[in-house]
Amino acid sequence: MLHYLILVKKLAALSLVILVGYFAAESQVHTVKGKLVDTQNLPAETVPVKVKCGSETVNTVRSNRSGDYAAEFPLCLRSVTVIYGDSNYYPSDVASLSGRTSHSITKILRLNDGTNKLTPAEASEILGVLEFFQTDIPGFKEEIIEWAGAFSEERFPPEFRSRLREFEKSAAKIMPKEYQRERHPGLGAEARWSRRSEPIEQRCKTW
Repeated sequence: MLHYLILVKKLAALSLVILVGYFAAESQVHTVKGKLVDTQNLPAETVPVKVKCGSETVNTVRSNRSGDYAAEFPLCLRSVTVIYGDSNYYPSDVASLSGRTSHSITKILRLNDGTNKLTPAEASEILGVLEFFQTDIPGFKEEIIEWAGAFSEERFPPEFRSRLREFEKSAAKIMPKEYQRERHPGLGAEARWSRRSEPIEQRCKTW
């Protein structure tokens, strides 16, 4: 009987240790870090890096002058998505990351300056990110608004332009009332989303 009681106590103590270790591990703060470079392999500085647990934004940081970034995030029981850039860049992301561990990610970003046409591979990747946002419109509303109207259709290969138009149509349904479609001086037929409360030269998104 005595041996039995000793065994029960040992098992209880062991279970307690395991539970404490489990909850300690589950409460850890993790980090996603890495380096951002442009297509010329130069550091991409002051680029926003957003970490989302599921559809909830849990941290946003910017890359430094060397292109390095580090964003902490708490334990996430859903998948983690990291979104890189704003409308000055073509969107880039890494999705379906584990929310229980840290990650190291280097990304090549394409500047959205309107000077170069996209290759089919580049267009496919960019549209894949935009269409990923559309799989959860409430959760990625902020990202959809950020990139709505930010691209010149002429930069995309003809076979990809219908997908860009579909994204724009979807975005139009959720744009806040303070935004409107209008033409920026010097852009011919192109029209973009802009805030009504700012001078047109300041509020129009640039490519």
